[in-house]
Amino acid sequence: PDVAKDTMDELLSMQLGNHVLDAFNIPFFNFLDNVIFATTIDLVGKYQLEMQKVFSYAPMARSMSPMLSEEGYHIGSGRGFLKELALGAVTGQGRYSTDDIQKSINAWIPRGLEMFGNERGGETAVAFGFKDRNNGTAQAEYYNDLREVLELINVEVTRIKVSDVSAPDARSLVREVQDTGEPIRG
Repeated sequence: PDVAKDTMDELLSMQLGNHVLDAFNIPFFNFLDNVIFATTIDLVGKYQLEMQKVFSYAPMARSMSPMLSEEGYHIGSGRGFLKELALGAVTGQGRYSTDDIQKSINAWIPRGLEMFGNERGGETAVAFGFKDRNNGTAQAEYYNDLREVLELINVEVTRIKVSDVSAPDARSLVREVQDTGEPIRG
C-alpha cells in the first residue's frame, strides 16, 4: 500500500463537515468569507510554516520557505481586500456592511486559534525539534498579529469617520475603543 497516496486521496476527498479542524468545515458564502479566510487562516499557515523551519529533519525544514512565500501572497491579498471592503462599508459604497465584516471576523478568528491546538500543548513538538514555539506562544503571537492588522484598518476607518483626525490620533482613538469597548465620538 502507498500510504502517502492513500492519505492524499483521503484528504482530497473530504467533504465539508468531515475535517478535524473547524476552519475547513465552514462554508464560504461570499467573497467576504474568502477575504477573511485569507487574512486569518492563511496567517495560521504562516505561523505553522515558520515554526517548522527549525524541523529536525532538514528536507522538511527546507521545504517551508517556498510555502511561506505562497502564504504571504494569500495573507497580503486578504489584508488588502479587507481594508478595501472596510473602507467601502464606512463610506456606504461597499458590497458589505461593517456588521457583515465583523460577523465574518468573529466566525473565523476562533477557528484560527483552534488550529494551533490546545494552548497548553506543543512542548513535546518543541523538545523533539519539530517546531520552535509551543501552542500558547504561537496563539498569542498570532492573535497580536491579527489585532495589529485590524487596528491599522480601523485607523483608516476612523480617519474617514472623524474629520481632520491625524493617523496617530486615530490610532489613539482606536486603542481606546479596543481597551474600553465603548464608542468614542459616535
